Amino acid sequence: MRISKSIKLIINYVVGPALLILICYHVYNELSARSTLLSDKAEIINAVKKNGLFFPLLALVFMILQLVIESIKWKLLMDMPSSQLSWISSLKMVLAGQSFSFVTPNRSGDFIGRVMLLPDEKRSEGVMYTFYNAVIQIVVYSLLGAGALLIFDVNHLSNEIPLLLKKTLMVLKAFSPYVLFICLFVLIATKFIIQFLLRFPLFNKVQVIGNAILKIEYLKTFLLVLYSLLKSLITVFQYWIIFSWLGIDLAFSDVFIGVSIMIYGLIIMPTISFIELGLRWEFSFVLFSAYTNNLLGITLCAGIIWFLNIVIPAIIGSIWLMFKPVSRS
Repeated sequence: MRISKSIKLIINYVVGPALLILICYHVYNELSARSTLLSDKAEIINAVKKNGLFFPLLALVFMILQLVIESIKWKLLMDMPSSQLSWISSLKMVLAGQSFSFVTPNRSGDFIGRVMLLPDEKRSEGVMYTFYNAVIQIVVYSLLGAGALLIFDVNHLSNEIPLLLKKTLMVLKAFSPYVLFICLFVLIATKFIIQFLLRFPLFNKVQVIGNAILKIEYLKTFLLVLYSLLKSLITVFQYWIIFSWLGIDLAFSDVFIGVSIMIYGLIIMPTISFIELGLRWEFSFVLFSAYTNNLLGITLCAGIIWFLNIVIPAIIGSIWLMFKPVSRS
């Protein structure tokens, strides 16, 4: 077990940063090699001067809205007949989760930040509901990503995109109908699936989690799905707004397709948040090459959204944790 933990630490905090450096070096080479770099840069500067700060401020408002929605989801799950979670406490837990998830694989540390601020008697429930909330969000992201892949035309990708990547997208596109079916089935029949699995001795160890999820009302699950869809659409709006701010004119439908597939790819690939920036660059290069040749604008947009949605909430959550003692009541 110790060896396994050591290997995980090496992968996350040695191999991970090394990969990020390599990705940054690759991005730098890609941008430097483009003959249109100077004209793209001039176009972006002119657009930013013309558009002012309204668009990035609007994207910041959408980031705050995402946090509010996530705190609503958390309050919805943690509200019990015996005790009610305040709005401000729910928001603080979400922000604390963001700070922990920033340095953990696939944001798995989210549950630590949320649960540590709960009273002792509610922490086990908090772990279970964090898991359930994450599953719902992942299924929704996968649903949107698979749907976007169905209508995405791989042939429109830039000729500079390696053939292997194009073929990979074509394979994922071919499996999209099956992913859509599985996601819809999971959303519709979650409780039926859990009840069926708990009949087998193999799942005895997770019976407590399964029983806790079975107690969640159908209305709460429906609202969780609805809020998760809303969060996804807000992210698309953020990209669309920042693209417009940088002078890259893209249809909202094209941004929706590109962002949905990109998030779907980030779910599939294991990573931690600071490495995620590099992956966002790489995925954006590939996907948005079907709609624009402004590689610099794509890079800046992906970086700005990452900073807004990942870095700023993590910083705020860390500051709160510094001055908020852990509740044990």
